[in-house]
Amino acid sequence: MTRPGGPRAPRPGFTVVEVMLALALMFLVVGGVLGFLGNVQLRRAGVSRLAGELEGSLALVDRLESDLAVCVAGDERHGPGIRGDATSIDLLTRAVWLGAGRRAELEVGGDLQRSTLRFDAGAGRVTLERADGAGPLTPAETLADGLARVRFRYYDGAEWAETFDSGAHGGLPVAIEVGLWYGPPGSAPIPGAAPSVAESAAPRAALRAPDRLRVIVVPDGPVSAWKEGR
Repeated sequence: MTRPGGPRAPRPGFTVVEVMLALALMFLVVGGVLGFLGNVQLRRAGVSRLAGELEGSLALVDRLESDLAVCVAGDERHGPGIRGDATSIDLLTRAVWLGAGRRAELEVGGDLQRSTLRFDAGAGRVTLERADGAGPLTPAETLADGLARVRFRYYDGAEWAETFDSGAHGGLPVAIEVGLWYGPPGSAPIPGAAPSVAESAAPRAALRAPDRLRVIVVPDGPVSAWKEGR
């Protein structure tokens, strides 16, 4: 028992140093949690981007592979069965498909169909247009986007070329190669291609292999034959 006027017992509490240490630890924990959440968001965005790229590339390759399975070498009225260059392919096929121009009422097209795959360099996407024979093309459907470059090549049994015409060649190609580069438009110069003015000033390290590469064998390629007027 303390005497009146004597010294008082010290009250429990924290010193300034202890408070500063506690605040520093708290900031470290909060910073670590925020950094972890940021990494999770970045990884999630990366996974979503890769999934979108894979989905688009699969849709493009599957569509082209399906059409090549029923592609004809040519038709006397509608011309070559395959006419393509490095960024587009025009295909003539014999298969019944449901017209995509109507949603409420699906109409069945005829036996002879034309499909056009085209790379839009400005938008960075590959679109598909279809037509019933010589009819008008349907509105463009996006198959793959987020693309910097697209390259189609054609193997005739002897060499790869970036253009092909089954009418002039007299038959279908043996295989078609699809190369896809992802990124902003124009950000992936194609190795071996003639560089543009902007690309010629870029360092050689900017040239890179395609992010997706697929070679599709044409089922009737080695045995197909067609001549105009036959």
